[in-house]
Amino acid sequence: MKNILIPTTSNNSLTEELKVFYNTFKGLEFNTKVNFNLSALKWATPLVMLPIVAYIHSTGSSFTLSEDNDDVNSYLKTVYFPKGADSTDILKAKNYIPISFLENTSDPLSRELVIDLFSELIYKSVGGVKGTKTALFYPISELATNIFEHSKRKYGFAFGQIFPKKQYLEVCIADCGRGLAGSYNQESGLDLTDAKAIKEVMEGHSTKNDKERGFGIRTSKKAICEKLKGEFMLLSGNSVLISGYNTEDKIVTLPKFHWQGVVIVYRIPSPKHPIDITDYYE
Repeated sequence: MKNILIPTTSNNSLTEELKVFYNTFKGLEFNTKVNFNLSALKWATPLVMLPIVAYIHSTGSSFTLSEDNDDVNSYLKTVYFPKGADSTDILKAKNYIPISFLENTSDPLSRELVIDLFSELIYKSVGGVKGTKTALFYPISELATNIFEHSKRKYGFAFGQIFPKKQYLEVCIADCGRGLAGSYNQESGLDLTDAKAIKEVMEGHSTKNDKERGFGIRTSKKAICEKLKGEFMLLSGNSVLISGYNTEDKIVTLPKFHWQGVVIVYRIPSPKHPIDITDYYE
């Protein structure tokens, strides 16, 4: 079984986290069982950890913790790595936001409850600035729901962290489903590259005749980058969209890389002034 050593990140930028994510899965044939070696970790950031969680669940892969890094090991246990937390577990959470298990059951209310509880924990951690609750809940709910409707997978995951000293919030949502290109192909008969599929989503073109779901990711990205002055990444297959406040969107193709599903991550500064994102609803 292949052993993959996960390097720690500087925790300064999403780009650095993306590099670690890319190097972790580069050249890996999806569904191959591997062992993720976490012994070098100093930081357990959402974009690095959540795809590992999703991959472990999808493939039955294993992981190895450090024998002498009690802080990281204790933190990973507290956030329910790698199994993820259900609604009961989330209700018990106090000082940390756990990795949340989003089950795509026949009863969507159970999934929505987990999303709401997950969002509530983030809101309590960020503070009570006017308009913050809606600004936080809207993209989490829209993005998580959108991923499920694309994936046709029975489950997905969400993970968020507040970094008080650096004063920002980071949220990641991931699944190991059919991906955006697969969704367009199976639902609409379109044969698109991963990069083109991402572009279609960001132009609001739904894979079905459901206009609202097509706009969900686009409007969430706009709210995150324009109103909340944050950063946003959407990755599917071998391509990733990179967006940020006052920067041009770009779609990058990653060589020797393929993620079977979708990963979305965004980072926003901790809100300090009233926020109103109602003009971003479509």
